[in-house]
Amino acid sequence: MNLLRSSWLKRYTYLTTCWLLGGLFIYAGTIKVSDPQSFNDNIAAYQLLPAMLINPVALGLPIFEILTGVLLITG
Repeated sequence: MNLLRSSWLKRYTYLTTCWLLGGLFIYAGTIKVSDPQSFNDNIAAYQLLPAMLINPVALGLPIFEILTGVLLITG
């Protein structure tokens, strides 16, 4: 009986974590997609990427985050 309860708790914790993390990724990606110029400026302000990579990252990262969130939620 204790093994069954432990297995159920692990499954519930796993699903809850996936849903919360997936929702967070979708939310973060949606915020970035809604204002791409601001996100582009934020990336440029950190000066971590060469100038030629800022635009592709600013356009690709939000889409990647949304897709990752959807995959986490759907399993």
